[in-house]
Amino acid sequence: MKKITGLLCLILAFHSGKGQSKVFREVNKDIETKIETITQDNSLVGYLVFTKLEKISADSFRYKLSFLDENLNDIGTYSFSNQNLQIQDVAFDNDVLCVGYLRNDAPQEMKPREFAQKIKKVKSSVYLQFLNLNGQLLNDHSEPVNASYSEYEFIPAKVYFTTIAPVRSFKGSLTTPIRIRNIPGTGFCVTYAESKFVNGSKISDPNTFLNAGNKQWVRSFDYSGKDLWKKQLPDSKVLYSIALTSASNIYILRKSLNKEVIAATEGGFDLLSLRASDGHLAKSQKLAGKDGNTLKVLNFSNEINQNAPIVSGLIVKENIGTVSEKKIAKGQNMGVFTLNAEDSVFTTNMSYWSKGEYKPQISKKSYLTEARSYPGLNYAFTDPENNTYFVGTGIKKRVRWGSIAAAVITAPLLVPPIYIFALGGSVKYRYQDAVILKQDAKGKLSFHANLESNNSKKNRFSLSSFKDKSYFTVNQSKNLVLNDEKSIFIYDIPSKTVLKKIAHKEDGVKTEIFKAKEGHIMIAEYNANDKSTKLSIEAL
Repeated sequence: MKKITGLLCLILAFHSGKGQSKVFREVNKDIETKIETITQDNSLVGYLVFTKLEKISADSFRYKLSFLDENLNDIGTYSFSNQNLQIQDVAFDNDVLCVGYLRNDAPQEMKPREFAQKIKKVKSSVYLQFLNLNGQLLNDHSEPVNASYSEYEFIPAKVYFTTIAPVRSFKGSLTTPIRIRNIPGTGFCVTYAESKFVNGSKISDPNTFLNAGNKQWVRSFDYSGKDLWKKQLPDSKVLYSIALTSASNIYILRKSLNKEVIAATEGGFDLLSLRASDGHLAKSQKLAGKDGNTLKVLNFSNEINQNAPIVSGLIVKENIGTVSEKKIAKGQNMGVFTLNAEDSVFTTNMSYWSKGEYKPQISKKSYLTEARSYPGLNYAFTDPENNTYFVGTGIKKRVRWGSIAAAVITAPLLVPPIYIFALGGSVKYRYQDAVILKQDAKGKLSFHANLESNNSKKNRFSLSSFKDKSYFTVNQSKNLVLNDEKSIFIYDIPSKTVLKKIAHKEDGVKTEIFKAKEGHIMIAEYNANDKSTKLSIEAL
């Protein structure tokens, strides 16, 4: 399940286009609305609109859930009252919705001097609802949990030089948020990890965190909301985890924090396989290369075959620390891998360009001859033919001839060259067009395409705003959607072409694109002039 967006201060106001579009308008700043996708067997089947209405006590509110189908048609609603709720995930199966919240009894506004004391007294829980599409509550479940709390809003006094004190609002979080997946024929799997914060105090020292850890839970419920089993996963020093399910197995990918990972932040992944019937741990495997190299996961998915999840990513040199353009250009990444997990049998394809097997297309340091750049890979996906594609942005490396010339000229003065290289360096990097590599089912790697994307300015420092992009695939992985800071690009993978380019901001309208039903995308258009958001479903 993926969160689509946080549409704040909105209520449903207009519906048109045979269920293919809806318009939301801002009418009350105290009303908060969020839209969540509803998934079943990894396919999007609808949307859940969660609306926080009026406050009824210091820590309780009225809420409304609205159920929409994949075409945005209204199905049903459910209204209820409860304590502070943060919706985290939802799944669907056998005409039952399982909705997960992080719940707390904290007052939502307080004076700054009250914050430190009151936060320690907050009681939190994982709260689950089991509903049918007619808006009837079949069952609910609550489980105490350790959560951390942080300030997320500071409201200044409206009148200066008065006794009016600012107030603060805060929200809770878990180390791993609540994630819900359906188990076909059984019910639902719920996973989460309790926070590494203890009684409102942050454990900032890594060694303290290593000793304290956090509790990771996997739970199973049937369609009526009955608790089937509950397991605590081994090795509590986990930063985050992702769960996928099939009828017989639950697969969990985790990234752990340990002394080695503190020094080398790219790795630390392991993959667990649990029996769906009772939670028994059938297999656990740390992800590592043939020579003990680190494996950095870029994607974990079972969209193509629900019974066989795929893990894919980069083979990285050991103890390389944080990623950088300079390290990539020096050969930090050694190749790519794809791991197929079916039941408790894991098979892996590893393609090493560092061994020179793919020259001249790809050099030992990953330089792409045709694209004339180094691949800054940050996403991967697999098609129905078991070809895995690795996607990222090309990194151009250029020498700063001006800095070198200035350093040579001022060399007799000794000090100026030091400042010139310290401030500007001798090399500059630039992020440019998207690059795609292809690994076939047998593990053979090749350069696939170099496609239009937004370029960054030349800079010797980290260019995070250009490399931190989001992706998703449509039409059985035939289309790839790239979302960056400026624009949205929709690519056709087989023909290696750009189908559409959409600006995020144009004529007062801000546009975002999200995954929708198969073969379609959801377009969200926020109009700043009339303060409305239009959601529409369009076919590719």
